[in-house]
Amino acid sequence: MKDLTPHEKRLLNEIDPRSYLVKLGDKFATIVKSINDLEEAIKIMPHQFINHKENKTYKFGFQVSVDGKPQIIYEEVV
Repeated sequence: MKDLTPHEKRLLNEIDPRSYLVKLGDKFATIVKSINDLEEAIKIMPHQFINHKENKTYKFGFQVSVDGKPQIIYEEVV
């Protein structure tokens, strides 16, 4: 391992490893939540169709409303 420059040594001394790990953990939790939300959306809307006239793709699925009525739900795939 090479010798550290005075600047590198100062930077290492200024970084608080605990706060860095907390920030890293927060970012990781956000990524995991995004993945879980995406997985849930895929389960709810597993099908896709293409509107060739507007050149847009939509995913769709089915759900039952609070009143017990079936519904078709859809969302544009970006």
